[in-house]
Amino acid sequence: EGNVNKLANEISILKTRILARQAAEQLLALRYLDSARTRVIPILLHDPRNSRSTDLARIDTIMARLAFALTFIPERESDIIRIIATSEEPGEASLLANTYAYAYRDQALQQSRFHSRSLREFLEGRLAEQRVSLSNAEAHVKNFMESSGMVSLDGESNRIVQELSQLEATRNSLSIEMESLTRKLSSIR
Repeated sequence: EGNVNKLANEISILKTRILARQAAEQLLALRYLDSARTRVIPILLHDPRNSRSTDLARIDTIMARLAFALTFIPERESDIIRIIATSEEPGEASLLANTYAYAYRDQALQQSRFHSRSLREFLEGRLAEQRVSLSNAEAHVKNFMESSGMVSLDGESNRIVQELSQLEATRNSLSIEMESLTRKLSSIR
């Protein structure tokens, strides 16, 4: 059931106007169906039935045509979604499906980068908090030692205090990692 929901979510993303706009913009930038740059991609033409026309349609019209020309079909028992484009010209159908797939890939990469950046910023903030906490704890220990008249730590005691500090830092790091993984798991759900 989790895979079915994931596929349904991905298909919903594929059907968004944002993705259609990205694909339409990529097609407009490409403009031509052939490498000789003589045939404009039919879906871009103001009147696709008139191949001699060079007037381009508005982006909203191209987006609507894309929505009509594309179908998204989940493959059974897998996490693959097939993108099927229909056109009177096989070259255009292939170009539409591939352009849409690239736009989807680019959007997924952008989201992944945003999520990674957010996670990094969160972890950096927690690290700064832990450093302040450690510094405060060390200052408290030092103040206590001075106020109680304790002798300064010898080499062995100093090593033990450093090891304890390192263990506490490791524990805090693992706690942060667990919290991060919990957030990631909840965002995936």
